[in-house]
Amino acid sequence: MKYVTIICILLFAFGCRDKDVDSPILSLELGETKGIMPAAWHGKLLQMEVVYKNNSAQSVWIFGESKENPSYGIESRLQGKDKWTEHGIDECGFGDQILEIKPGSKHSFNITLPAKYKGSDVRVVFSYYEDRTLNKEHQIKSGPRKLEIGK
Repeated sequence: MKYVTIICILLFAFGCRDKDVDSPILSLELGETKGIMPAAWHGKLLQMEVVYKNNSAQSVWIFGESKENPSYGIESRLQGKDKWTEHGIDECGFGDQILEIKPGSKHSFNITLPAKYKGSDVRVVFSYYEDRTLNKEHQIKSGPRKLEIGK
């Protein structure tokens, strides 16, 4: 038992834990779901606002067309214990650039999914880098949010 405790302490101390899920540097918050009906679409879409904030005292860097149109991924699941399904990255990457997110700055963007995902849990996957050289990528995931109108 003594050896198991020591190994656990060493693993924790040397970073062998999932420290990117609840990153204190960058936070993600999902807002209310809204139903929208674009003119060129023959079905309803569900849209949710995502707010991200740099909570650190240093800048971080992300990819995107702009701070209000960053690159991100979406995952969903039908039931709380189901496996998360990736929907891929939202952007094609054309026109993406490296964007600096300054300390304390807060930005928002919208995610959109077909209405068939109504009632599913969704979460946003977001990558950021500690410096402009993009050597160390961190990935954070928002907490799950039920995709329901007005929730």
